Amino acid sequence: MLSRTSEHALKALVFIAQNAEAGPVTSSQIAEAQRIPRKYLSAVLRELVRSGVLAATPGKTGGFRLSRDAADITLFDAVGRFEMSASEPDACPFGNQMCSDRIPCAGHERWSRLRHQISDFLNDTTLEDVSAPNPAAASRRRSKKNRK
Repeated sequence: MLSRTSEHALKALVFIAQNAEAGPVTSSQIAEAQRIPRKYLSAVLRELVRSGVLAATPGKTGGFRLSRDAADITLFDAVGRFEMSASEPDACPFGNQMCSDRIPCAGHERWSRLRHQISDFLNDTTLEDVSAPNPAAASRRRSKKNRK
């Protein structure tokens, strides 16, 4: 469902989140560990820095790190700018020019429900949720944080 660019962005961000304690992570480390072509990854990382999800530190000991806590970065923050549906939410995936909530095409209602479910998932799921070694552990941490 997500574009290849979004998948690469998520893989890179999860890797960075999982290695955050070690300091900045280089693009070479990410490319090798996640098997992402380096040129492609460089473009993705630049866009993530531009969007404020990542911070880049230049130099010999530099690399990339999350710009804020993984619990404060939603998956939508990570992939929203790479997805057409984020920038053009009303575009009909079936190519119908006259498709809208007022004048729906045959697949509009089903597609709209799915799009809303995906949007809810991306907005309600954090990088911490998907980068935890044990998903149940992230859920417990979030529950504790909400009780405070």
